[in-house]
Amino acid sequence: MEDIDREVAEKVMGWNPNEDGDWDTPDGHWCGYYEHEWHPSTSISDAWQVVETIDDCLHLKEHGAKGIWCAMFCGLMQEWEHGDTAPLAICKAALKAVG
Repeated sequence: MEDIDREVAEKVMGWNPNEDGDWDTPDGHWCGYYEHEWHPSTSISDAWQVVETIDDCLHLKEHGAKGIWCAMFCGLMQEWEHGDTAPLAICKAALKAVG
């Protein structure tokens, strides 16, 4: 698991790793994912779960000539975060949004 995926799981989703390699919700229940299978920095479907958790308007755009994606959550921050892919940009913006 990438460090950014772990950071997003813990800081944005509120999940905690357990000794079995699973992610648990804050109340101690299994969230439905194993550490090795949830990758929001590379999977757009996993990244979209992050967007739904933040529950704020997301601006996402691609700078085609540069091959860079930019993401920003409207009400929570005013700076664009950049990544080589849309999922990575979303993860960076989510981490920035939650502080």
